[in-house]
Amino acid sequence: MENISVSVTSLFFFFIFFSLTKIQEVTSLSPDGQALLSLATSSPSLLSSWNPSTSTPCSWKGITCSPQSRVISLSIPDTFLNLTSLPPQLSSLTMLQLLNLSSTNLSGSIPPSFGQLSHLQLLDLSSNSLTGSIPNELGNLSSLQFLFLNSNRLTGTIPQQLSNLTSLEVLCLQDNLFNGSIPSQLGSLKSLQQFRIGGNPFLTGELPSQLGLLTNLTTFGAAATSLSGSIPSTFGNLVNLQTLALYDTEISGSIPSELGLCSELRNLYLHMNNLTGSIPHEL
Repeated sequence: MENISVSVTSLFFFFIFFSLTKIQEVTSLSPDGQALLSLATSSPSLLSSWNPSTSTPCSWKGITCSPQSRVISLSIPDTFLNLTSLPPQLSSLTMLQLLNLSSTNLSGSIPPSFGQLSHLQLLDLSSNSLTGSIPNELGNLSSLQFLFLNSNRLTGTIPQQLSNLTSLEVLCLQDNLFNGSIPSQLGSLKSLQQFRIGGNPFLTGELPSQLGLLTNLTTFGAAATSLSGSIPSTFGNLVNLQTLALYDTEISGSIPSELGLCSELRNLYLHMNNLTGSIPHEL
């Protein structure tokens, strides 16, 4: 009986030692690494390639670090995360420049705390099942150049705070459930080259004339929406425009002859509208 008691006691202490060792492994991991582990809770395949016993996550799949071992890129598209919410812990990755979680089976809303990622240059959350509205706080991402939120279930209005993203080159918001109108303030995004807002059937209002200030724009897509009113003559200022897709909307009036000034225009889609008048010979 005494030998059995000793064996049970030894087993107990071994279990305690093993548990403390595992805790020590995780707690020895850098804060950036611990923040990343919040993504792996529902993804065994990801956890198997992310070793929490390392001191930094710099060797993990999809992770790139700075020379100071801070995480600057998290790119794991097409990974089955199956998360019902985006972990707010990711906001502690304060040196992050690239965040790509496209096609990872995410749901829930975009955390407002993502607006704290002040070094972020690319944010791609496309092709998921995200809901709720775009947080106004994303307008604080002054370094952001690429924003992909397309192909989700996002609702609400498009925040005018996005006009603060003066470095933005690509804005993809298509194939969601946004309502309201396109904020005229977006005309201040002078670096914008691609603006896609189509496939939002509840998007209403007129096309803001201020969009004619986006002289670097090469692609503007607003098809399959409920936009109305006329095509602004200011679109003739879009001298770099190559594709203009405004089909399947409630747009009316005539085609402005000023579109003939868009010398780079290659693709013009204006079918399935309420347009009237003659086709301008300037085209």
